[in-house]
Amino acid sequence: MNLKNKPLICIVMGSASDEAIAKKAIEYLKLIEVPFAVRVASAHRTPDLLHEILEEYKDSVEVYIGIAGMSAALAGVMAGAMPSKLVIGVPVKSSDLVPDSLLSTVMMPPGVPVASVGLDAGKNAAIVACQALAIKYPEIGERLVEIFRVSAQKVRDADAKISATYNIHCD
Repeated sequence: MNLKNKPLICIVMGSASDEAIAKKAIEYLKLIEVPFAVRVASAHRTPDLLHEILEEYKDSVEVYIGIAGMSAALAGVMAGAMPSKLVIGVPVKSSDLVPDSLLSTVMMPPGVPVASVGLDAGKNAAIVACQALAIKYPEIGERLVEIFRVSAQKVRDADAKISATYNIHCD
């Protein structure tokens, strides 16, 4: 299958201020070469726009990523509107006191699940989305494995360098 024909993932930000978090996901999706769309819609201020976006992509998008702070209702609304699609919520840190967006994202009612990643973890959301797509698209899985292999080798190289520099061997 030619993955370039249609977006398989749709990232929806609750506001443009979430763009820095979305960029983390975008960079990873570009690396994996998975087609995606990025939109902005508020579950509270523009529910009609959110509905239009979900309708527009319902036939091509297989995974949605909802990025929102504060009450973070976006991912839950998306999950309720698209029950046959995987929705991954990315809570955005909006306060140092209470992780309100994290609680809003993970505390969904029974029957309306949202897969959740950590605060500001746009890259992890992209990885989870790609892992889910890899079930159907083996070429995505192959890219994931290769990226992980390269990342693991960087750790091994760093370990060898640090170990050679700092370890004391008693003879």
